[in-house]
Amino acid sequence: MGAYIPAAVRVYPFDLISLKQDEVTLCVDKDSGRFHEQAQDKDWQLFKEGGLSEQGQKLLGFLQQWQHHRAYTQERINRLHQHQLIEAWPLQLQGQEGQAKPLKGLYRINEQQLRGLSAEALQELAQTGALGIAYAQLLSQAQLLPLKQRYEDFVQQGQTPEHTPVATPTHSWQL
Repeated sequence: MGAYIPAAVRVYPFDLISLKQDEVTLCVDKDSGRFHEQAQDKDWQLFKEGGLSEQGQKLLGFLQQWQHHRAYTQERINRLHQHQLIEAWPLQLQGQEGQAKPLKGLYRINEQQLRGLSAEALQELAQTGALGIAYAQLLSQAQLLPLKQRYEDFVQQGQTPEHTPVATPTHSWQL
C-alpha cells in the first residue's frame, strides 16, 4: 500500500464547522485521544498569547483549503449523481471465523451507465471536472485486491481493523 494518508485522517481530531453563512468554527474531538487540553512533551500548542499559535494558523489554513476542496468535490459528485452514475457498492470481507462482513456506506461509479451517457452529458461532465473523478474512482478499484489482502493479513494475525489505531474521518459525502 502507498504511504498516502487522507486529509480527513491527517487533520483529525480537528475540523471546521459552518454554523452561520460565511462563518466557520474550529472544532476538536476532545475524546479522540489525540488532543490534550494541557500540552504534553511532544505536543504543539494550538493557542499562544490569546490567539492561534503558528502551528494553529497552519492547521486553520489547511482546514480552510480542505473545506474548499470538499465543496469543489461535492459539486462534482452532485453532477455525477444527477446523471445517475453513483450506486451503492456492496462489498464483503471475510471475518475471523470465515463469516462474511458487509462494508456499508461505499459507493462506486456505474460504468454501464457512464458508457450510455449522451455526448452532451459527457462533455458537461468533462468540462466541470466530474468525469475525471468518475474515471479516478473506476481506476481505484484496482486497489481492492491489495486492500482485501491487507485485511486478511490482519485477520490471520488475530487483529481486525477495529483494533488498529486509525482516526475516524469526520466528513461524509452527501448524495
